[in-house]
Amino acid sequence: MGLLCKNCEADFEPKRIDQIFCCSKCRVQFHNWQYQLSTKPYKEAVRNLKEQDYNLAIMYIEGDKNAIIRRSQFRELGIETKYAKSIKKDGAKTLEYNFIRFGLKSIGILEYRVYKING
Repeated sequence: MGLLCKNCEADFEPKRIDQIFCCSKCRVQFHNWQYQLSTKPYKEAVRNLKEQDYNLAIMYIEGDKNAIIRRSQFRELGIETKYAKSIKKDGAKTLEYNFIRFGLKSIGILEYRVYKING
């Protein structure tokens, strides 16, 4: 009468009353897998934030540091504001979207200027 390993599901005879893995290799492998699952959303968010910042950097450099884009162009230019690191608002109006090194500052009705964040 044995137990099933929590990782590999092999039948094993436990040496301790609280043993749930057949060996230390399975225990380590299981906990590494759990850690990878827990950090996946964070890693994906960081990757998306860096991608948005890269897209803004291209516009900043190509636009001779004065790139102006309309809100309707965000998606076609690869900008998704949900990945912004911080958002400044005044009531319902969005004033700025800040990413890592670059941001978007409102300059009019649905128009934004790409700028470099100093710091």
